[in-house]
Amino acid sequence: MSYLIYTDRNNLLKSLKSGLIRIPVNLRDTQNLSLICRGDRIYFYDFENSRIYGPAQSATSEAREEKNPRQGPFNGFGNVSKHFRYLRLEIDCSSVYKKGVPASFLGIGMDEVRFRLKKEEEKCLLDRISRLNDPAVSVVVHISTSESEVNTSIVEINKGTSISQYSFPLSDTFGMILERKKRIAQTQLLARRDQEFLCTLRDIGALIYDSFFRKMDCERFFKKGGYRIDFAIGRSVETVPFEISYRNSFLFEQNIIAYRSEENRQLGSARMKRVLIIADPEQNQDAAYREGLFLFDLFSDQGVEVNLCSRNISRDMCAEFFSGYDVVHFTGRSSPQGESTAWDLGGDHFDAQDIAVFEGLPHLIFSNSCGNSPRFGMEFLRAGVQNVVCSRWKVPFGTLHSFLLQFYTQLLKGEEIGYSFNRALSSCYDKGKTFPLAFLLLGESRLIYEK
Repeated sequence: MSYLIYTDRNNLLKSLKSGLIRIPVNLRDTQNLSLICRGDRIYFYDFENSRIYGPAQSATSEAREEKNPRQGPFNGFGNVSKHFRYLRLEIDCSSVYKKGVPASFLGIGMDEVRFRLKKEEEKCLLDRISRLNDPAVSVVVHISTSESEVNTSIVEINKGTSISQYSFPLSDTFGMILERKKRIAQTQLLARRDQEFLCTLRDIGALIYDSFFRKMDCERFFKKGGYRIDFAIGRSVETVPFEISYRNSFLFEQNIIAYRSEENRQLGSARMKRVLIIADPEQNQDAAYREGLFLFDLFSDQGVEVNLCSRNISRDMCAEFFSGYDVVHFTGRSSPQGESTAWDLGGDHFDAQDIAVFEGLPHLIFSNSCGNSPRFGMEFLRAGVQNVVCSRWKVPFGTLHSFLLQFYTQLLKGEEIGYSFNRALSSCYDKGKTFPLAFLLLGESRLIYEK
């Protein structure tokens, strides 16, 4: 279990120095130390500065009553220093991080005292605190091929910059085996055979690990994790799902993954003030339309200006829409268009080339379309869109509500888009929901979208 102790700044520092928590017995109804067992995690809410610190750990199996202590800490709230009877708990503060996170992250305040933290709350809190104090190591992995040889470079930025370069042959049968396994995965995904799909993804991931990462000295990505990995890949390997590389765990499980185009872009700013949802413009996919309604309610409840379009529109009209919105979410069908893909608008089609001449492009495009491909997403990226979320496989409509809720909610909280995407993906994966594993994030993963 995990608990939250209210305290002011001065008594917080005394608790950390002495390894003690001391709360007046008259606060037993809201801050009952007797409920805390040995090994339970404890966080401190510094209500003077509205920040949460931790985690400490209970070092004793039960709290003890103490009478008339001469000196602090005196934790809790209100007049806590002039009582006769206190509950005292010994704690281990060796794991407490130096920096705390804003209490608004959990909606903590003085109007409703929170003592016991829910499991999911504590998981999010610990993750947020650890990321603040130990930020992910940034790594850029460049991968391209020439004939049957792979050329890679790994740029790691961690208190300095190191560059490693590798060249190695790629098996002549790699592409054939990969495409065969991907076709099997696609069939299983559409048939909603989750466990079979997951097993096939692991097979694909193991193939990619053996063909690439094993030869690039990247074992640390899978064993240690904690990296922010940006893949800058050539067009010849756009179809390789590096994000599901597998070595006892998927690469995305312990790392934040995103894909860049080959052109380098500077980190800019992004907004989420105006959102356009294009849902089932062909008017023949009820599940796509329901996804649009779900997102309309989500953004409306968060105070974001949002419009929902669910009718046939022309290519020119769609392009004009783009220049007026920060985020565009498309859910509907798409069709092959040359070597790439185009959204079906109901009698017309739309692709990245249609927005190349416009200024004021959306910062984020989310494409939930049956004809998605990394190449389709990369074309939007090259046209000037900062982030794109799209899938590698066809995904049944109506299967992403949980993923979308978590992704957009984290983004609206001010989290970086890479973290928001990874957290939503990992959370769904932990709960046995495999459909989101078909999606990938393109663009700069460090962007924060201002509401």
